Amino acid sequence: MNTLCIGSTRSGKSVSQIEAVVKAADANNTAIVVLDPHGDSLAWPLLTHLVARGHKHRIRFDRFSNFKRVLDWQFLTPSTARSSVERHAENTETIGAFTNILLRRSGSDSLASAPLKEEWVNNACWLYIHQDTPPGEDKLVYAFEPDTKEFKSLLENCTDEEALRPFRKLADGKIRANDVSSARRLFRGVCKSPAFAVRCGQGRFKLEPFLNNKGILLVEGASKGNVSYDAMRTMFGAISLRVIRYARIRQRAYPRTLLLMDEATNAGLVTDYEVQAMAECQKMGLDITVLVQLLDFPNSDITKGVLANCLRHEWFYNSSADVLRAAAADLGKSEHSDRADEIRHFIVGQRYVKERHRVWRDRAKLLPDPWGLPGLSEQKTQQALTEIYQSEDYVTVSDDGDADGSPPEANQSAPKTPEGRPCNLTSLTGEDATETSSADSKHTRARQINSATLSPAERLAIEGSADCGNGGEAGSDTLGP
Repeated sequence: MNTLCIGSTRSGKSVSQIEAVVKAADANNTAIVVLDPHGDSLAWPLLTHLVARGHKHRIRFDRFSNFKRVLDWQFLTPSTARSSVERHAENTETIGAFTNILLRRSGSDSLASAPLKEEWVNNACWLYIHQDTPPGEDKLVYAFEPDTKEFKSLLENCTDEEALRPFRKLADGKIRANDVSSARRLFRGVCKSPAFAVRCGQGRFKLEPFLNNKGILLVEGASKGNVSYDAMRTMFGAISLRVIRYARIRQRAYPRTLLLMDEATNAGLVTDYEVQAMAECQKMGLDITVLVQLLDFPNSDITKGVLANCLRHEWFYNSSADVLRAAAADLGKSEHSDRADEIRHFIVGQRYVKERHRVWRDRAKLLPDPWGLPGLSEQKTQQALTEIYQSEDYVTVSDDGDADGSPPEANQSAPKTPEGRPCNLTSLTGEDATETSSADSKHTRARQINSATLSPAERLAIEGSADCGNGGEAGSDTLGP
C-alpha cells in the first residue's frame, strides 16, 4: 500500500517507519529499498534493528559519504529484452527518466524550452546505452570533450552507428562547442562528484536479482557534508528509477517491493515519474512510502497525485498553517475535536492515520534498543557492517580514486571499520580476536562460567565479545526487541 507521512522534523515520522520496515522484513516476502538523505537518521537505526533480528545476509548498505568500500553501481542500465523493438522502447523510457533525474538539480522538469540541450543530453545517453563495455556514468561528461582520450574511448566502444553520428560531427568540428556547452554543464555538476564517480563501475551490484531474492538495500546520504547535493539527488533518483523499472518489467508481482523515500521533497525524489509509478505499479507489487515535512512538491498536480495515489496518510506534529489546512480537509470533521488543532499539539510519535475511508488517532510504536545495553548496539551493527562489506557487490576505492573488487584488509596493526572508525573488539575477525592477551581470555572465560547469575542483557554483551568476527550470531530467541 502506498503511504504518505507528513510531519515536521523530529515529529517521529521517520522513526515510526522503522517498525513498518522491520515488520515487512520479518514477513520475509518483501524486497526493501530505503533512501535516506540524512546521516544516522533512518537507514542506520534500521540497520541496527534488522541485524539484531537476523537479516544481515539480506542487507546491502551504502553510505554516500563513505569513499573506501562502496557498492559498484550501473545507474543507466541498457535493456536486456530479446526483441529489438522492446529494447528500444525500454531504453527510450530509461533515458527519458534519467534525463528527468539530471534536470532535478536545476529545478526544471522539462527540456522542452531548450531543444538543443535536450537533443545533446539524449545523444549522450544513447551513446552510453550502446557501449560495448559501459565505462561508468561519470564518463558521460567526456562525450562533449572531443580532445580527451575518454571521448575517443566512448566512440570506439559504441556499437550503434546512429548513436555515433552526432559525436563524429562534434569530433570533426562540424558541431560548435557552444552547441553542446549547456548539456555538458548539466552532466559536469554530477559526474565530477567523487561520491558519484567512485560508485560508477561495471555494475557488480545487480539490483534486480538482489530484489528477486528479497534483499534489503539501505542507502544513506551525506552524514559528513562531503557529498554534493546534486550528486546525492541524482544517485537517489537513479536508484528509484531502477526499482520502478524492475517492478514494471518483471514477469510476476512477487516478491512485493517496498520503496521508502525519506525527506522526499527536500531531496527532490518525487516527480511526475514517481507519481505515475504510484498510480500504476501497485498491481505490479510495488509499494511506495513517501516521508515529507511539507506538501511542497514541485507543482500542484504532483501534490494531488501523491495524495490521491497513497491510500494511507499519516499526519504527525506540524505547525505549518498550509499543512494543517490540508490535514483538516483530508481527515474530515470530527464531532468531538478539531483534528488540525490536535496535530499542532502532538508529541513525538502521535499521529492521525487515514486509510481509505477510515480515520483514527494513535501513537507510533518506537522500537526499543534491540540489544539492551548502551554501546552494544553500535558494536553489533559495526561488526555486521564489516561482514556485509565483504560481499562481491562492493569495490574498494584506493587513495587515487581507483576501484577494484578486493575486500578490505582484515588483519591490520590498527584495525578500523570500513567507515574509517577505530575498530573495537567486536569488529575484529575471529583470527584477530584470538590474539587478545591470555589474561583477558581468562577473565572472559571466568565471566562465561558465572553467566547463569547474569542478566540477559549482560549475557548478550559477553557473547558479543566472545563471538566477535567469527560469523556467529546469537540465537533467534535473543534477537530483536
